[in-house]
Amino acid sequence: MNLLITSISLLVWLLAAFRCFFAVDKTSQYKAWVGYWGAESLEIAKAQGRGNDNNYCVPWLKATKDQLFDGPWRFGRAMGVLGAIICIPFGVLSLYILVYKVQTRFFTAAIGAHISMSIISLLLLVGLASNVCSATNCKMGPGGYFAIVSFFLWLGAAFVAFKLRGLSLEHREGPGFGSPANDRKDENQYPAIEGEKPLPALPPSENLSQRV
Repeated sequence: MNLLITSISLLVWLLAAFRCFFAVDKTSQYKAWVGYWGAESLEIAKAQGRGNDNNYCVPWLKATKDQLFDGPWRFGRAMGVLGAIICIPFGVLSLYILVYKVQTRFFTAAIGAHISMSIISLLLLVGLASNVCSATNCKMGPGGYFAIVSFFLWLGAAFVAFKLRGLSLEHREGPGFGSPANDRKDENQYPAIEGEKPLPALPPSENLSQRV
């Protein structure tokens, strides 16, 4: 379950942040997709018409970046990079824990990472208020809706990590992991050697260094 929901969350997030359909410039004559890292050619979209405008996205030109990219658009691009840095390692580690045991603090870190990703998913929508969308008359596209879906998926992944953390804690606190019951059992497995006098018990207020 952890691997499944994390993988779906990761896929939806990457589509929202890096695919060229975050927003759409759509009129009755044409439809052109717009993304943080590239956009469809408006000239080709107008020439092909709305029903046949599946031209490939191309990276933004430097002149367009200098002219249109403002704070909100650059912030959305930065959220994409930051989110990829956070979510990709935890997506890979979710496969690792299927084979190997991990310490409880991994699940604690995963909870924080997944909640951070849910917030970052919504912050992608800040780009809709940028000069890029004002100039291209773009509105929310499939990528924008994917960002909203990603918000709920990462919250679900955080919940799964929270449940796994609880199960890990229960397993470590049970017999075999240093519990008092297990310690008493281990003491009974090794009786004192015949003829050997047991060490006298120290008073509660006296430790070994003081006795020496």
